[in-house]
Amino acid sequence: MGVLTELLVEIAELPAEREKLLPHLLTAEVYCLGEVDDADAEHADMHLLEWEDPRGHRFIPCFSSMDALSESVEEDTPYLVLMGRDLFELISSEMVIIDPELETECVLSPDDLHKILNG
Repeated sequence: MGVLTELLVEIAELPAEREKLLPHLLTAEVYCLGEVDDADAEHADMHLLEWEDPRGHRFIPCFSSMDALSESVEEDTPYLVLMGRDLFELISSEMVIIDPELETECVLSPDDLHKILNG
C-alpha cells in the first residue's frame, strides 16, 4: 500500500483528524488522467480529464496508486504522475476526488485545496 493510500485510509478511519491529515497530501504522488501536449516543450500544455458525478457536478479524478487507477479506468487511458502540491496549485479552483468510487475516496473542494496550500 502506497503512502497516499495509507493516508486516505487513515482519513476515512479518523474523520475527526481529516483537517490535520490533509496537508500531507502535498508531498504525495498523485495519478491524474490526462496528458501533456509537448509539441512545443517550452510551452507545453497539460490537459487533465474531468468526470461528472451522478448529480452533474464536474470534478478532476485522481488516484492514490497505479492499482487504484487501474481499477477505475481502461488500460489505454493516458495518465500523469504529479506531486500533490504541483497538482493542487494547477487546479486550485476545481473539485478533486481522489480514488473516486473506491473505499479510499476523498473529496476535496476548492476551499479544501486553498486550506491545504496555504496552511
